[in-house]
Amino acid sequence: LSATKLGSIESHFALGNIYRQGQIVTKDMPKAIKHYEIAAMGGSDNARHSLGSIECEAGNFHRAMRHYMISASAGHDPSLMSIRKGFECGFVTKDDYAKALRAHKDAQDEAKSESRDFIAAINARSLQAVHDPARKAHMLCSGFLHRK
Repeated sequence: LSATKLGSIESHFALGNIYRQGQIVTKDMPKAIKHYEIAAMGGSDNARHSLGSIECEAGNFHRAMRHYMISASAGHDPSLMSIRKGFECGFVTKDDYAKALRAHKDAQDEAKSESRDFIAAINARSLQAVHDPARKAHMLCSGFLHRK
């Protein structure tokens, strides 16, 4: 609980799960929703997806789809799958589904790009640390270093 007082997004998400499932404490949906909302506002795609699931379980399909749209736009795969199901059931328009697919792909591409840039920076530092030209050539040719 002290981590949530310090604003830990992961702790709020975990407490949301605990209250939603009644694992350690008595099941308390209002408290679960409160913690999920705090985590979602802090950027937790999993918490945003959980809010969508709660809305879906309550029959609030359009509200659920809005939560899923937000988290799918951040690259959250389960939310994109929920949007697809919503499209198949008629709760999501073809245009909104296409928009979610594009936003999800853009987020995924951006994450891949950031990872690729990170690996490239590490590889550049690794290569700079090697002073022997023959060793550098060997590292480049052997695939030791990832290339863009």
